[in-house]
Formats: sequence, structure tokens, C-alpha cells
Amino acid sequence: MSVAERLAEVERATPPERDRLVDLLRTAALLVVIAGHWLIAVVLVVDGEVVGDHLLVLLPATQWLTWALQVMPLFFLVGGRVNGGGWERALAAGQPPTTWIQARALRLVRPVLPLVLLWAVLTPVLARTGLDPGLLQLGTRAVLMPLWFLAVYLGVVLLVPVTWAAHRRAPWISLGVLLAAAVLVDVLRRLGVPGVAWTNFAWVWLAIHQLGYLWHDRRLPTDRRRAGALVVLGVVGLLVLTELLGYPRSMVGVPGELATNNTPPTVALLALTTLQLGLVLLTADRLRRALARPAVWAPVALLGRRALPLFLWHQSAMMLVIAATVLTGWWPTTARVDAIWWLQRPPWFLLLGTVLAALTALAAQLERLWTPARSHGQTPGAVPHPGRIAVGVLSVVGGLGWLTLTGLYDPGRTPSMAVGPLLLLLVATVTLGLLPRTAPRRGARSRA
Repeated sequence: MSVAERLAEVERATPPERDRLVDLLRTAALLVVIAGHWLIAVVLVVDGEVVGDHLLVLLPATQWLTWALQVMPLFFLVGGRVNGGGWERALAAGQPPTTWIQARALRLVRPVLPLVLLWAVLTPVLARTGLDPGLLQLGTRAVLMPLWFLAVYLGVVLLVPVTWAAHRRAPWISLGVLLAAAVLVDVLRRLGVPGVAWTNFAWVWLAIHQLGYLWHDRRLPTDRRRAGALVVLGVVGLLVLTELLGYPRSMVGVPGELATNNTPPTVALLALTTLQLGLVLLTADRLRRALARPAVWAPVALLGRRALPLFLWHQSAMMLVIAATVLTGWWPTTARVDAIWWLQRPPWFLLLGTVLAALTALAAQLERLWTPARSHGQTPGAVPHPGRIAVGVLSVVGGLGWLTLTGLYDPGRTPSMAVGPLLLLLVATVTLGLLPRTAPRRGARSRA
């Protein structure tokens, strides 16, 4: 098939009512996160020893880059717009809430299962090969680090019936309550109240998602003057918070620093969201005109189909490449972040991208093992039980969050493997109807 034919095929497959800007923003957000993680992970060889470090630590001035690289607020903003539209259509069609939530959960959980399964099998095998336990612990935590995002986002999806109802009754008040809660939590944290800061995983991300509802309802400014004002407000807010009120300059966590803006989230992410929203509204019309061209739209559409698997597997690709090239001495490493290190970034990214493409192709094959199964007596068209869906989604949220916090492997723990979160994910696999598909027996097929 020629390039022109492929472009025409993608164009024909795109519904006329589809907002291509949403796809661009969602895909671009995940790809920027991947590039950011690959950039800030520094591997050096100092006096013959491989040393892992962090660009934001080695070059503190690069912390300003995180204002551009921290784009998860953009994903939750787009998520609010998409979920608002999807939920509204489901209500209009009379679709049960549990059916809608199950469909959303299945779409997000299926790509996760091959990743967790692979590393759950590989980790004990690697532990028996004599690999340094500390290195294995660090590696398994790194490869599963992207799961925090899905844990939070699935929790937000589970609450859509509640947050949408609040939005419909009082759109600005419901947003204001969440913003006020986030600010209050930050104040209490600065006063030394223990534990309260972690609740901002709910208030901050729900507020950004709620802002997406307003975008869906076309309640946000569309003229350039007010969109520009949002950009200025976001920049001023970030400068006040980071330069006057003592918030960290980096929008992502920096190793060795106690304070962070993303774990748990702070109101600095809300200021960053304001900046990003203003930029989106400023450029929306121009971007939509560009996306109307098949040559521009086709790459966005094709990448968008695999954006989530690319995001989930990008840390695994990096760890595998480091093990195969740096630890073996094949890659020409440096002892510091110098001009040579920067010149190596393009071929390094190309190598990582090639391995990532291979991993996601393998993951696509593994994903086919998990299809929305008609299990536990569920028949086509049957409405999933609310309790079962709640248990399934909460099990995923708990399991993924647990893995993110404690990692998959800890040599000082008994057992060393993280059994608890794996059991929670097994519960989710069963309750959401994601048991691995098995091929029917030949005899059974012939009798049918």
C-alpha cells in the first residue's frame, strides 16, 4: 500500500465529528512524558563503575524544563473533556453506568497486564542469576513507575458519575470546591499536619478533570485575549509559588529533595494546568486546521492507537537497553554530563525507540490473551453488577498504587516479591472479566 493510499485509509476511518485536537493532545502528552523520562535518566561511568544519576540533580538549571515536560495535567484535562462527552452520550442512550465504567476500565487495564505479568515472571528468575539485589529492586521499581498514572486516572474514571452530576448541578462551584480543597491541603501540609498531603492525589487531579468538563461544555474562553490571560496567570502563579512561597521549581520529583510538586501533587500543578490550558486555547484553531490535512492527521491517529502501550513500556525499554549496552561496555559512556553526552542523546533516543517499538509489538500480541470475557455467567448485553465493577476498579487502583509505592521486589522483605498487589490485580482480572482467553477445544468447536 502506498503512502497516499495509507493516508486516505486513515482519513476515511476517522468519523467527521471526531475532535482531532483531543487525539493530538492526548498522544503528545504521553510521548512528551516518555521523552522526558529518557532525558533525565543519566547513566555515567565513573572510575570504571556504572553510576545512575538524575539530570535535574546534576544540572539544577534543567529543572525549568519540567514546566514543559510535566504534561500529565494536560492528559487529565483532555480526559475530563472526553469522559464528559462519553458519559453524556451514555446517559442519552440509556447505557447503565457500570457498563460505561467497565468499558473504560477494560481499555486502560488490558495493556497493563502483559507488563506486570512479564516482570512478575522475570524478577524471580533474575534474582536467582546472582544479579545485584539492589540493582534488581531499583530496576523493577523503574519499569513499573508509569503505573501510578493509571492508578490515579482509573480512580477518577470510577468517580465520573459523581463528578459529572456535581458539574451538571453547579459547574463552577464544583470546580471551586475541589480547588479550595487542594489549597487547604497545601496549607495544612505546610503547617506540618501529617498525611493530609496525600489527599491531593484526589483533589488536584479531580479539579483538573473537572476543568475538562467545562471545556467539553464550551464554557472556557475561546478568544485570544482571554486565552492569553490564562497563560500569563499560569506563569505568574508558578513564579509566585516557586520563587516566593518556597514550592519546588521542578514540576517532577527530584531525588534527594524532600519537597515535591507531584508526589503528592501541589497547587503548583494547578498553576501549570492554567498555563497549559491557555496555550491550548490559543493554538486550538490553528492546530485543528493543520490536523484537517491527512498528512498531519495520519501520524497522530496511528500513534494514538499505541500511545498507552508506548507509555507503559518505555521504562522497560530503557532498562533493557542499559543492561545490554551500558553494563556490557558496548555504549561509549562518559563520566559526566558534557557536550559528548548531549551529542549522544539523538542516537540514544533512536536506540530506545527501536527497542520500545519491538516491545510494544510483542505486548500487542500478549494483549490478545485478555479480551472482555463473558465470565461468571455474564451473557451478551448483561449489565455488570455495580459491586463487581467497584471491586474490580478499586483492586486495580490499589494494586497499581501499591506497586508504584513499594516496587515489585525488595530483598529485605519476606517474601521478596510483592505478593499483595499482584493478588489485587488478579482479583481485578477476574471481576472485570479479563481472564486470559483460551482457544476452544477442537471437539467442542465441531460439536458447535
